[in-house]
Amino acid sequence: IRAALRPDDRAPVRLRELAPGGVDASSLLGLDLVAIARPDLITGPGWESLAAFCRTGGSVILFAPGLAGVNAWSEDAGARIESLRGIASEAVDLGNAEALEGGSGADILPMLAAELGSLGGSVRVNRVLGIDAEASRVVLRTSGGIPVVTMPSEGLWFVGVPASTAWSDLPARPLFVPLMQEIARRSPSRSAVLTATAGRSLGDSVTGGTLRDETTGDQQEIRTLAPPIAGVRTVLDAEGRGIGLA
Repeated sequence: IRAALRPDDRAPVRLRELAPGGVDASSLLGLDLVAIARPDLITGPGWESLAAFCRTGGSVILFAPGLAGVNAWSEDAGARIESLRGIASEAVDLGNAEALEGGSGADILPMLAAELGSLGGSVRVNRVLGIDAEASRVVLRTSGGIPVVTMPSEGLWFVGVPASTAWSDLPARPLFVPLMQEIARRSPSRSAVLTATAGRSLGDSVTGGTLRDETTGDQQEIRTLAPPIAGVRTVLDAEGRGIGLA
């Protein structure tokens, strides 16, 4: 994943490695995109933080962890992020390896869509952790029609094979680098990060909207803001859309 997102030092991407068990609101501050190779190691509070991250404009790429048995983590994920409720509890063995082809939602990556046929044809998939295709936009599917890369909701991506070559050679094929980079390009920037000190006003940098406390859900008008306690708060514009963190 690291090599795909930043293939050389000239790539305008900064990467930070997070411990799966340590994912929380503070570790996600300042990030635009989070790629998760081992969702089975994310804790319940971690999923809560990722849900808040998505609500405030962050993007997440979720890979199947490659487990042999039941994927109990998918229940935790679906309980916190509604669009992930369609992830299957067990992977499907395809028997004969299948190639990849563009799905009905391939147009959401327009710069890559025209090449999906040629690049996907060289990929082989042996096993897939499925997701409800009717509730997701399918970017890539197997030649037999099984979704492999989907967007269950805006900014949230699910890859039904691991980020290793255990179930598919996708991570080792030429398609993987442009796929990851196009997803990253499609991810909106969350660089509008404001820092506030408990008990002090944000000043004149923000003049309207509200702050939502990501722990309690309470909201406070910015023009009267002097945060009483430390914490993570989402800056909302006048229409209630997340535009940054404080």
